[in-house]
Amino acid sequence: MKEKGNGEEHEIVLEEHVVEKDLGVYVDNALSFKEHVIRSTAKANKVVGIIRRTFDFLTDDLLVRLYKSLVRPLLEYGHSVWQPQHKTLCSDVEDVQRRATKLLASIRDKPYPERLATLRLSPQASLPESVVTAPTVNCFKNRLDKHWENHPSLYNPQCAS
Repeated sequence: MKEKGNGEEHEIVLEEHVVEKDLGVYVDNALSFKEHVIRSTAKANKVVGIIRRTFDFLTDDLLVRLYKSLVRPLLEYGHSVWQPQHKTLCSDVEDVQRRATKLLASIRDKPYPERLATLRLSPQASLPESVVTAPTVNCFKNRLDKHWENHPSLYNPQCAS
């Protein structure tokens, strides 16, 4: 690319980057969000490990509160942009929650869908388009509340297999 200024011509070399971070979301030159999912799940897994090492005794309620406030935001940041379309990315994100639900000894040996139902959690990629694309924050909250009322222990086997 050539730029003209002060009667002189300068050549500007543009560098090609394989992965770029913008507003905390990583995207590669093929418009894949694999790097974002890798980094997000690694960070979320570290937080799950910190929870495991910090709390000697976890109740169902405490685990859910810690998970929803410390782990899930890491996994869901920018979700409307990078929402996993590939089964492997969806599974990578879901594996963090699968691991976190095993922190409770009382349900550790139960199948994943039962652990989700017991903790009243849903799979990571479970929000419908109508909720995600709400035009306002209040509309989003109302649609989300309605969604959870109708699906308190939603389970999507495509992401959990």
